[in-house]
Amino acid sequence: MKIYIFHGNDDYLISLQIEEIKSKVLSPAWVNFNFTTYPPGVNSIEQGCNDLTTQPWGEGDRLILLKDSSWLGAMDNALLNTIKSAISTAPFSSHLILTTPKLDKRLKSVKYLISIATVIKEFALMMPWDDKGIANQIRQAAASLDITLTPTALNTLAESIGNNTRLLYQELEKLKIYCPVSPIQATDIKNLVEYSTSNSLSLAKFLLQKDIVNVHQTLNELIHSGENYLKILSTLTTCFRQWLTVKALIDEGVNDNQLIASAANIGNPARIYYLRKEVANISLPKFIEIMGILLETEIHLKQSNTSAFTPQMLKICS
Repeated sequence: MKIYIFHGNDDYLISLQIEEIKSKVLSPAWVNFNFTTYPPGVNSIEQGCNDLTTQPWGEGDRLILLKDSSWLGAMDNALLNTIKSAISTAPFSSHLILTTPKLDKRLKSVKYLISIATVIKEFALMMPWDDKGIANQIRQAAASLDITLTPTALNTLAESIGNNTRLLYQELEKLKIYCPVSPIQATDIKNLVEYSTSNSLSLAKFLLQKDIVNVHQTLNELIHSGENYLKILSTLTTCFRQWLTVKALIDEGVNDNQLIASAANIGNPARIYYLRKEVANISLPKFIEIMGILLETEIHLKQSNTSAFTPQMLKICS
């Protein structure tokens, strides 16, 4: 049997990988019989084990998909032994896909599954400000679809979609249909891709500047495009945490940009020069207050209260 462990927060790339495996191991005529998926919980462990040890029906192999899997969580020895027993008796034709946002390698179950997994792969969403990483991701996605972009076209597409991988593949598919002539030019991108520099990183900067007009506009565009509220909040929290760290160290008299970058978890120390300017007119207590507002916002969202998102953002500007 084969075990695939996919972890990270780029749900779309994980879904592409899952579909690729499904197309390889399942017979289209027997998918309904040989493909099963279960929600997280103890039951998914027992049900998954039962399916794992069952021979596939008809043609093709059997595939079990367990998203946000309890198999990769804390469990007692009895449950872990159940998993070990099922895996030891599973037929060669069984395939198991386990996904989780974060892989905790300290757990006994995770240590065991990692030791026998066929594939372990991380799918981390690029940070919105990681221009180089986003550009490389666009190159790889374009190459996988046999699309060639000019350097200017690549930059234009990156500015338009940011780190949204789902939108990236959707727009590349569109460009492949409507722009059969290679390489694709920047003018093609501007004509066919809904060009918008509105992203969560832009929103963070507008909030920092208390630019209410652009905050409203950017929020509306993000929400209209279907951007997930919690993902927006995650980017905002990361940005403001970095600004808070930089401000706190500056107030402490720290002048070493390398040290500040390390403390703020910033890969490029050269960015500190610009971050110093960005935080110059905001007090440390204000940054602490904003982090509290972002925490309140997270609580609202996890209670499915998305209507509180915009008012909470406006509180930051007050």
